Amino acid sequence: MDKVRKKARDRSNLVIPPAFAEGVRIERGAAGQDWLDLLPAKISEYLEKWDLTVDGAPMHGYIGIVFPVLQNQTKYALKITWVDDETKDEALALKLWNGNGAVKLIDAEPAEGALLLERLNSSKHLGLVEIKTAITIAAKLLRRLAISAPPEISSLKNEAIDHVSKAFKRWESTRQVVPKHYVQRSIDFAKELQPDIGDLLINEDLHYENVLRSEREPWLVIDPKVVRGDIEYGAFSLLLNRLAPNTTNEELQERFQLIVSSAEMNAGRAKKWVVIRAIQYWLWALEQNYDEDSSRCRFIIESMCS
Repeated sequence: MDKVRKKARDRSNLVIPPAFAEGVRIERGAAGQDWLDLLPAKISEYLEKWDLTVDGAPMHGYIGIVFPVLQNQTKYALKITWVDDETKDEALALKLWNGNGAVKLIDAEPAEGALLLERLNSSKHLGLVEIKTAITIAAKLLRRLAISAPPEISSLKNEAIDHVSKAFKRWESTRQVVPKHYVQRSIDFAKELQPDIGDLLINEDLHYENVLRSEREPWLVIDPKVVRGDIEYGAFSLLLNRLAPNTTNEELQERFQLIVSSAEMNAGRAKKWVVIRAIQYWLWALEQNYDEDSSRCRFIIESMCS
């Protein structure tokens, strides 16, 4: 009976952080609000299903929330995330990696976006580590996680084809802010890369704050967004993140070379993917009226195309 009452108290304190709720509404609109309305019940459902008790305040990103939990005094993390094309394969990837370089998956209901994970130290991440050291660690993890991908993971071949057919339409719809010759260069690169795109499991959103301290290993990756293709596709996120406004071209090139060497990439192929992804991100930001990163994208593209 005491255990039942304790769980009831835990559930009565399931407060969704206002900043998280507001972000979901901005990102997903009315559908996001519907999801938020059901979220407390979904959290309660998985606390009950996996015999968990809440062990602290929640953490969150844009569309996922994580509660520290206990299961028979063992520390875990309960993650509930919005399921879309980017997040739908997170559980599959974590299962395939089985804790080798990434957070270990304990249990999951992928269709519901519910994951029970080992608990890591969220207060210590690579965003707090000296940049060259952080790049080396993250890039080596990117290579380590680049195992053979199952066919159900979306292929970069489809993305390359889409970029070739849609880039100029997106450019026209975003007021032609991006220099046209850079858009054309990215299309040419996509055509060159498409026939030989590989079949590796690639975390397309590996960045420094998503690499956390662990007792089991020094550093482990969380929150993967995976595609099937070339490891060089992962260079862009490591190059874009922690890129300060005063970074020089020489420093950018040094970081790029460190990413390439640490992850054992083909430098020419990595440059082409960086340009394609920088154009895609720039166009997306303009479509979302989020122009904050335009200067970073331009800087990266100019450096890679020089």
